[in-house]
Amino acid sequence: MLSRTADHLYWMSRYVERAESLARLVDAHYRMSLLPQSGDSLTQSLNTAMTALHVEVAYRERHEAVVPQAVFEFLSLDRDHAGSIVNCLRAARENARAVRGSLTSELWETLNSTWLDARSFMARSTPRTDIGHFVEWVKERSHLTRGVTVGTMLRDEAFHFTRIGTFLERADSTARIRPRASSPRIRTTSSRGRMRRWCPIPTSGACCSGRSPPSRCTAACTAT
Repeated sequence: MLSRTADHLYWMSRYVERAESLARLVDAHYRMSLLPQSGDSLTQSLNTAMTALHVEVAYRERHEAVVPQAVFEFLSLDRDHAGSIVNCLRAARENARAVRGSLTSELWETLNSTWLDARSFMARSTPRTDIGHFVEWVKERSHLTRGVTVGTMLRDEAFHFTRIGTFLERADSTARIRPRASSPRIRTTSSRGRMRRWCPIPTSGACCSGRSPPSRCTAACTAT
């Protein structure tokens, strides 16, 4: 397989997965905005989401304040924002068009019709008033694309590169939005007059058991 073919397949699947990830993020905050709550809590949540996506600076360049509806439109339907959902769908379709020979006709038709429908959605007179419907549609199209990929493509290099792109984008999205876990620390408890220690360094089992620990673990525990 040519490297450029693998590259297009990889990014095609990454953009589809990214569109779905953004749709789920927008959908969660959109539903929160419909619930009775203080405006500050929703604003703080949106700020956190944009910071995790690294789009806060781009948003501030075009908007003075964090307004829920403006944020939803910025992440979903803004053609001038390269990371919006519609631009992810466009990029997925463009990458797919570059390697149509490596895709099944069903997969190409799914990606192409998804972009055409998204463009029609934006061309309506009042498309920005139904963000909830749009993100639900994006999730449905992403599920369809993934199902068509698994159900129609041969298990060859092209298929494997599409799966790699999907899983890496999913891992990256999870790492961005998941709170960073605190580093492990040593805890001590008393057991029959002795101190038992839990050490973050994996050992053969002698460490942290109340017996004489290996020198490597002793040094690490002392340093910590």
